[in-house]
Amino acid sequence: MIALVALLCATVPPPLAIVGGRVLPVSGPPIEVGTVLIRGEQIEAVGPNVVIPPGAELIQAEGRWVTPGLIECHTQLGVHEISALTETVDASASTGDAIHAALRMEEGINPRSALIPVARRHGVTSAVVTPIGGLISGRSAWLDLGEPQRTGDLYFGPVAMNASLGEVGASMAGASRALAVMRLAEVLDDARLYKKRGAAFEQNGLRKLAASRLDLEALQDVLERRIPLVLEARRASDIIGALRFAQREQLRPILYGADEAWLVAEELAKAGAFVAVNPESNLPGRMEQLGARPDNASILARAGVKLILTTESTHNASSLRFYLGNAVRAGLSHAAALEAATSAPAAAFGQKDRYGTLEKGRVANVVVWTGDPFEPRTFAEVVLIRGQRQPLETRQTKLRQKYQTRLGL
Repeated sequence: MIALVALLCATVPPPLAIVGGRVLPVSGPPIEVGTVLIRGEQIEAVGPNVVIPPGAELIQAEGRWVTPGLIECHTQLGVHEISALTETVDASASTGDAIHAALRMEEGINPRSALIPVARRHGVTSAVVTPIGGLISGRSAWLDLGEPQRTGDLYFGPVAMNASLGEVGASMAGASRALAVMRLAEVLDDARLYKKRGAAFEQNGLRKLAASRLDLEALQDVLERRIPLVLEARRASDIIGALRFAQREQLRPILYGADEAWLVAEELAKAGAFVAVNPESNLPGRMEQLGARPDNASILARAGVKLILTTESTHNASSLRFYLGNAVRAGLSHAAALEAATSAPAAAFGQKDRYGTLEKGRVANVVVWTGDPFEPRTFAEVVLIRGQRQPLETRQTKLRQKYQTRLGL
């Protein structure tokens, strides 16, 4: 019995305390000299006067900033490695069909992708892994960017369904924006019919439906509002069209892209929808982005829009903190920028009680920075994912060390 108790004690890691840092919990005001106490995978306490239990491992953070890990809400991390090698790209279906609602990103994620340590090194601790292609692209997964051998199973889903309007949607529906909206409405109507008359469908007693059985089943989570529908729309008229479509269908929308959202900020705020924008999308790359401007995010925030910020990137997801810094340069408050990459994406994708803030009961995804994380000369000194300290080595740093050693530098 004594041996069993000793074995159990040996397998339970001691509590961990980050002490003396400037703590930005996001859920409340900054704590100038605070402590974050972690036990197992969860945060146990945050505050200026936290009692540290005996035997706790200490991380001294004097002069450092402590924040929740950043969340990249639109990326293909783990399913896209080398663009020129199709066998390393699992982010989309190439069947020629426009409807891929049943596609689940978690089925194809490689948690050992060489791109993940690069993002992690820059304080990105979670990602929403998003499918691309098609009118309905499929379902996103949540991925924590830890080392599998340290943190175990790292991903789960689905957390959202993805669809496209605007130019992308039109290209998948006969080159017409109106036809794209009509096709989306048709698929959702048929998903409702499938739910009501599933037995008749199995007996071949229904007319031909607009999608496969698996796609119609997958859409039930959207219709029953268990997961949001992410709608890509960039032109102002497309953004309002996407919002009204979601309202008609009684869905939980997240509007993504939204380069011209500043033109319709008040209507977006009134609707209470989350809007995910790229703060670096400030020039018109195509016709639906003619109104893009660098202060899009700050205009939306001032109007009261539920703002999320994203790099829209896989290979450059590590630059998320620089994108946040540029949003601040363009007028967004520092606090709003941090919220837009922590608590806001967590809430939008149904994880607000688990991720995005430093408070009791949250998953212990925590970063200790050498200073303001939005400053280029700052770096992440400690990264914790699910309470486990993560290595900050990448393939690039290993190569640098290799050649420095070889050259005697």
